[in-house]
Amino acid sequence: KNHAKMRQINVLLLFLSLFVLGFSALNYRFQEWQSVDKSKVMSFWGRKDYAFLSTKCDSDPKCAGFDSNGNLLSSVAGAAYDQTASLFIKDSSLNQTSYLPINVWPYPTSVSSGNVEITVSPMLSLRTSSPSVILQKGWKRYQKIFFPQNFYDDSFVAPQGAKVQFAVSTLTVEIKNSNENLQLETDQSYDLEISSNGIQISSNTVYGALYGLETLAQLIKYNYNKEIYIIKSTPISIKDSPSFLHRGMLLDTSRHYIPMAQLKVMLDSLSYAKMNVFHWHIVDAQSFPLQSRAYPKLWQGAWNPTEKYTLNDVAFIVKYAKERGIRVIPEFDGPGHAWAWGVGYPELLPEGWATAKSCSNTCPSNPCNVPLDPTSPSTYPLLKGLYNEFKNVFPDQFLHLGGDEVEQGCWSNSKRISQYITKKNITLDGLYEEFVQKVHVLSLEAGKIPINWEEVFRHFGSKLDKRIINHAWWSGPTFIFNSTKAGYRTLSSSGWYLDHWTETWTKWYQNDPMALIRGNPSLEKLYLGGESAMWGERMTASNLFHLVWPKNCAVSERLWNDAISGSGVGKIERALPRLHEFKCVLERRGINADPVYSWNYAQFPSACLDS
Repeated sequence: KNHAKMRQINVLLLFLSLFVLGFSALNYRFQEWQSVDKSKVMSFWGRKDYAFLSTKCDSDPKCAGFDSNGNLLSSVAGAAYDQTASLFIKDSSLNQTSYLPINVWPYPTSVSSGNVEITVSPMLSLRTSSPSVILQKGWKRYQKIFFPQNFYDDSFVAPQGAKVQFAVSTLTVEIKNSNENLQLETDQSYDLEISSNGIQISSNTVYGALYGLETLAQLIKYNYNKEIYIIKSTPISIKDSPSFLHRGMLLDTSRHYIPMAQLKVMLDSLSYAKMNVFHWHIVDAQSFPLQSRAYPKLWQGAWNPTEKYTLNDVAFIVKYAKERGIRVIPEFDGPGHAWAWGVGYPELLPEGWATAKSCSNTCPSNPCNVPLDPTSPSTYPLLKGLYNEFKNVFPDQFLHLGGDEVEQGCWSNSKRISQYITKKNITLDGLYEEFVQKVHVLSLEAGKIPINWEEVFRHFGSKLDKRIINHAWWSGPTFIFNSTKAGYRTLSSSGWYLDHWTETWTKWYQNDPMALIRGNPSLEKLYLGGESAMWGERMTASNLFHLVWPKNCAVSERLWNDAISGSGVGKIERALPRLHEFKCVLERRGINADPVYSWNYAQFPSACLDS
C-alpha cells in the first residue's frame, strides 16, 4: 500500500512539475542520459524522472533534447565515449532533424516515396526471364524473410485471418546481364519500384537483384491486428548503387577457430547489410587450420586436431558466399605471423628464433610473431605451390599477403641469414623487401593481385609494383593520402576494429577514411573502399555476433552511401532510428546483435527496440 501511495504522489508531482516548467519542458523528450562514469543510464520510456531531466537539460549547455515529435535536437556523437560529458552534447545549429522517408539500412542512394499503404500477398510470385540459379535460391531465402508468419522452415502456412484483397501479388525481376562472375568491378546497382500495380526490381547483374530483394525485405512489415503484410509510403521509387565497390569484414579464424555453422550465419548477416567481401584471415601465428593437399603437414599447425577447415569446407564457404553476393579473399600472411607454419615444416622458420633478442618466445600464445626464413630453400617453393593450389579454390582476383609486424629480431640468431645479407650487402630490412618483392611476383604469376597491410608501403614506398593494393589499418587518412598520391589503389580498416570493444557506432559512423583526399578525383578513384576487422584474440563463436553487430552497420552504410553517412549535421540523428530498426531486423532473422549502445540496458519487454 505504501508503494502504491508513493507512486500516486510521484505521478502528481510529475504533472505539477510539467505544469510549472511549461512549454519549454514539453519541448524535450529524453532517449538516453549517462552519468560521467557511465554508471547510470536512464530512458524516458515509462520513467518518472522526466521533470528532473527536463530541468537538467534546460540548465545544462551539454544537454541534448528532443522536440515534441521525438526528433533529436542535437548529435549524440561523443556521448558514448566522451568521459567528460554528463549529458549528450548540444548543437545549437541543429533545430530539428526530419526522419528519412523509409526505414532501410544501408540507406539507398536515391529514394522517392508517397503516402499510400499497400498490402502484399504472402503468396507473392516471382516473374522473371532470368535462368539464374543464384536468383532462384535468393528468392527462396527471401520468401521466408518477407513472410515470416507464413513460412516455417521450408513449409508454407496459408493465411488464417479474414479474407483480404491483396494489392500486390507479383514481383517482377529483370536482370540484363547473365554473367555471374563476381569480382571487384561487378555491377551492384539496382532499381526498385513499388506501387499498387506491382513490385519490380531491375538490375544489370544478379547481385544487384539480390540487393533489391534485401531492400524490399526491410520494407515489408506485418500488421498483427489485421494479419496482413503491408508496405507504407508507396509509391516508392529507389535507384541504388554503392559508393564503393569493396565493402568487407575481416574475420580472424586463426586465433580462435570459428565453426562452419557460425561462418554461414556470419555470411548471411553480411549480406543483410549489403557487405560484399569476406576477408578470411584463415591462418596466423597461432594456428594453421587450413588443409593443403600440396603441403599436407601445414595443418599440423592447427590449434586442435578437430578445429580445421577441409578443402571441401572452403569450397562450400566460397559457394555459399557467392550466392549472397559476397567475394571471399583469403589472407596468407608473411613473412611475419608464421610460427604455426613451422609446426609441420620447421625448416620454414629461422634457426635460433626462440633465443633471439626482440623475438617472441611464448608461441602459440601472444606475443608470437615469428617470421618465415626468406633464405630457407623451402620457403619460396612452398609459397609458390600454395598460391597455385588455392588460386582456383578462391576464385577472387585478389590475394591478401599480409606483410605486417615483421619482427626482424627473430632473424638475428640465424647464421644462414647473417651470411646471406652479408653476401648481398643488404640489411634485415632489405631482406624483408626482397621477400615482399618475390611473393608479389609469385602471386601475380598465380593470377592474383596482392594486397598488403600498410607497413609494406611505409617501408618500401614506390618501389612496389603499381598493381598491388595497400591496406591501411593504423594510420588512416594520412596513409590513404600518401598511398593514393603515389598511385596505388588503397583499402582501409583504420578506425573500424571490431575488437575495440569500448568504441561505439557513432565514432565509426563519423570515421572518414577519405578525409584528406576528398575533392581530388584522381586520388578518390584509387580508394576502393574498406573493411571492418574482427580480430580473434578476445573473440570466440560465443561472443562473435555481439561484437560485430550492430556496430558493423556503421561501416556498411559508410561504404554503401557515402553522401548520407558521416559526421555532418543531422547525420547521426537520421541514422539512429534506422539503426535501432535494423538491429531488430537482425534479431528477427536470428542474428544475436548487441544493444546499439552496449553500455545501455533494455528496460521493457521489447526484444530489441529499447536497446
